Amino acid sequence: MPGELLAPGVLPGLWSGEELSVQAVLDYFSGGKSVPVDKGGFTEVVPVPKAAAQVVNTAIDAAVASGKVWLLSGPASLLGESIPTGVLSPAALLRKPPEAISAAAILPENLPAAWQGSVTTALAILATLSQKVGQNLPWKTARDVITEALQARFIELAEGSVPWPCELPAAQGVKLKVPSGQGVAAVSAGRPVGGIGAVPPAPPTRIASGDFEPSQIQNLAESIPNLLSVSAKAGIALTFHVRLEVGDSAKPPSDDVIKALNKVLEQVAENFRVD
Repeated sequence: MPGELLAPGVLPGLWSGEELSVQAVLDYFSGGKSVPVDKGGFTEVVPVPKAAAQVVNTAIDAAVASGKVWLLSGPASLLGESIPTGVLSPAALLRKPPEAISAAAILPENLPAAWQGSVTTALAILATLSQKVGQNLPWKTARDVITEALQARFIELAEGSVPWPCELPAAQGVKLKVPSGQGVAAVSAGRPVGGIGAVPPAPPTRIASGDFEPSQIQNLAESIPNLLSVSAKAGIALTFHVRLEVGDSAKPPSDDVIKALNKVLEQVAENFRVD
């Protein structure tokens, strides 16, 4: 049985919500279940073929290892890896994989509880992200976002860190830090107010953040007078932090592109540039 058959939305009548138990999958293939199948214009009720428990368990392992399904069993949270012996039980839960996390989401200003100043560990990021969503996230989720943040040069390996990437048992030894020199500075009224390594705001400060399309940035610019009006009436300060990401791991920008961008950016603020 191919593991991809167990992914949400593939087999009719298998998934009825956000999660299902391994026992529910075993029951589905027990030989006594029939499901309605759309035949293009009409629906036909067909029996689900019977499969032995070992066959089903092997398919579940394949689905989890291929990243099609997320497995939760006690403290174990597995995705993109084989299920260790003894972890797969009828009470274990299957879910669709968690949403990918943006690289900027793990920076100190966005995930302060994971950081001690400008340093952290991969395990601390995993634990804090899990606390934030109220669920033990799989190591793959943290590993992917850390890899993206490293590729984007938002963070870097600190001295004494174990090599990256690594498996979960070595995550505590992965030491990460904010780079000492940043390519993009945060700007408020044309003045630098800190870069990626800026000190996180005090607890009373509330933050709105997101990734924007160019048209949305234009909408934000047009809304600034209204935002300033609200802040002036309330006597509350507003500070805008701007980060421009140029290129990606598949296609890094050339020196000519950086030069052309900086020529435009200097019209915004003298110290706003990509290095």
